[in-house]
Amino acid sequence: MHRDAGSVPPDFRRLTFNAQQCQRDLVDLNTLLMVPTLDERAHILPFFKAHPHLSLFLGQYNLGITTPDILAYEMDLFGHFSADLVVGGTTTRKCAHATLPVGGGAGRAGKGRGRL
Repeated sequence: MHRDAGSVPPDFRRLTFNAQQCQRDLVDLNTLLMVPTLDERAHILPFFKAHPHLSLFLGQYNLGITTPDILAYEMDLFGHFSADLVVGGTTTRKCAHATLPVGGGAGRAGKGRGRL
């Protein structure tokens, strides 16, 4: 199914990036990172859900997303893989996805990109 530029895919939330709020979110992230043991489900994913401007900012790592303005959390991709965070741009119809680290530092953050 083809989508027009500017449309929001199902399961995504539209958000206008706020740099000042993102800076406040970064201060909160610094505080979170002081916790000795972090767990993806208990700490990291809920943090990013509660800080959507920081989540949207992560979309800047895909240079094809000129203006990140949509995001989704825990999105199933292809039935085999779940992305913890997906950020996209409705004007370019490109996206970036991230898998956040799993508890105790045993996991690794992953990233990828694609088209909406």
